[in-house]
Amino acid sequence: MIKPYLATGRRLTKEAKDRGTFIDATAGKQMKSLILMDDGGIVGCALNPKTVMSRLHADTPADSHPDDLDDNKTQEGDKP
Repeated sequence: MIKPYLATGRRLTKEAKDRGTFIDATAGKQMKSLILMDDGGIVGCALNPKTVMSRLHADTPADSHPDDLDDNKTQEGDKP
């Protein structure tokens, strides 16, 4: 994640727009952060970088396991 007003941010934004891989998620507000995606895409966001990072970390608890997210599993003692 980088700040869009830095020279690198402006250059990356222009290149992504030229390639068609830029996603504007600002809803018309001032762009405050750029999120660099694994696939090379860039998302322009109106949230501060600290806010984006805290929200990303809040959605992925460190002690969760993918198997815990399966709603179809029955708990011990439950009737199928």
